[in-house]
Amino acid sequence: MSNVARWDIFELALAGPSEGNPYLEIALDATFSQGGTTLRVPGFYDGDGTYRIRFMPPTEGEWRFRTSSGTAVLDSKTGSFVAGPALPGNHGPVRVRNQFHFAYADETPFFSFGTTCYAWTHQPLALQAETLATLQAARFNHAPKRARKLLLHKRQIDKLAGAVEREGMTLVPLKLYFNDKGRAKIEIALGRGKKLHDKRETDKKRSWQRERGRLLRQKG
Repeated sequence: MSNVARWDIFELALAGPSEGNPYLEIALDATFSQGGTTLRVPGFYDGDGTYRIRFMPPTEGEWRFRTSSGTAVLDSKTGSFVAGPALPGNHGPVRVRNQFHFAYADETPFFSFGTTCYAWTHQPLALQAETLATLQAARFNHAPKRARKLLLHKRQIDKLAGAVEREGMTLVPLKLYFNDKGRAKIEIALGRGKKLHDKRETDKKRSWQRERGRLLRQKG
């Protein structure tokens, strides 16, 4: 009994006749079953007297199959295999989810991006290379960990770096938003932590406020 991963490909290869036109003259399919689930999969002629049936198991566990064909040598072939856990990165086929979205079979969201290359095969190799470079730099080829430029003047960058390195200040993000061009922007500020005596003074004020509230409640 062979083993394949869930959503991977189980392939059955059978030897059969090669005379005439097997592509059109010989029909072949197989029924795959597991419990109450039955799936029919058509086969095809792959040349040199070889016929193949390929099946993607949608669930884990043991699957059984039986072939059907008008050609005796291909008919009533039986067997079974076990589908194990899906391989890393394989989320299964894409389906419609919640009417307006797409998702893989394991509910991982699917975001479709694409483009069109008209007359691609008729373009010179240099133009093809230029097109590939352009597509690689396009927005939908997102690299989340690539180096990004801080869009400030050098004097502003030096001022921020000096405040952080020499004065012990901290860069604090205040707001993240999208501008009119759809670009993400972040508003930052410099902050300084409280010194020890400032923290003690704040703690004293908070303690007094709590005590004052308690006394007012007792009098009321």
